[in-house]
Amino acid sequence: MIATLRVLLITVWIPLHTACWGQMVYYQDTFKGGVTGGGFNPSAISHFPGSIELYIEPGSTVRKALLFVGVYNAAETFKTALLNNNSVDLNAYSGSLSAPFTFWSSSLPAPILMRSLIIDITEKVSFSTNGATTIAVAPPEEQLNVVSGYGRYVEYYVLITYSNNQMEEISTLALVNETNCAATMNYVIADMNPIDTSKTIGLSVHGSQFCNITGDGSYVSVNNQPVGLIGGKDTNNIGACSGSTGTFYYQNQQLYGLSDDTANVTMHGPDALADISPYLTGTTELEVRFDYQLETPPNFPQSNPIWQLFFAYTSICEAFETTLTERVKMCANVSSVQLEATGGQ
Repeated sequence: MIATLRVLLITVWIPLHTACWGQMVYYQDTFKGGVTGGGFNPSAISHFPGSIELYIEPGSTVRKALLFVGVYNAAETFKTALLNNNSVDLNAYSGSLSAPFTFWSSSLPAPILMRSLIIDITEKVSFSTNGATTIAVAPPEEQLNVVSGYGRYVEYYVLITYSNNQMEEISTLALVNETNCAATMNYVIADMNPIDTSKTIGLSVHGSQFCNITGDGSYVSVNNQPVGLIGGKDTNNIGACSGSTGTFYYQNQQLYGLSDDTANVTMHGPDALADISPYLTGTTELEVRFDYQLETPPNFPQSNPIWQLFFAYTSICEAFETTLTERVKMCANVSSVQLEATGGQ
């Protein structure tokens, strides 16, 4: 059976490879409402439960909820995590897998493969939309050590966009790392929805293995301008070297820090959130660089893993709404099917 599609449909939230070097823009959107995100890294104590602090403006509806999971070695192992007591399957088929990257610390006998597993949990997990909320995370139990040949699901980050017609427009972008850990890591982000550089621009970093800022931190710069030195245990994390994670929400052109993160123009220690508007000159492209703090072995020239970068800002482009035919049934003896889409430019 050959079906002729008369209308080409393109959605913007599916994984898209852009001009970025060694990264994947997984999600990009512009709409009226806000975005909130936060992480939980249980580190080597991988079965211990934890929580993520988020904020959803009352009167809003969840537009998209994404779970980013750090996978060590392989994702073939079938496990289950609990988010707000809702079961979420973790395996190579439960979501989208990024390309692998390598990490090699002084405590490991050899480099290991790491990748992000991204799962759409919009319809799988219930969320409170009454303001400040906490997401309970229970990782899978009985996971083997990270240096074994089996996969482990360790780092967790939840990103939620919420729609609200009473609020200003917002743009958000989720960038997934696919670059091997190195002493210097550059992320050139291009083809973004054009940025209004006069407004607050939020950058949140989800990393791990940042033990401290006395020898195992990473300097962060944007467009070759220093933003700060991050490293150390985040408030939400378990384990001394579980890394720094940016927890935030952005709405009505303002950035707000949650947990131990502050919405100023710098990053420091476990505070992996910053307003990067002072460092931008262009409207569609920027560069974020991480420089490992040490310049001598044993860790150098390796560095700390970066899992994802999250951006929240105001765009100079207006949002538009679309409608499309999501499902069409056809019989085996029908040679074509009509698909329809409206709206957009």
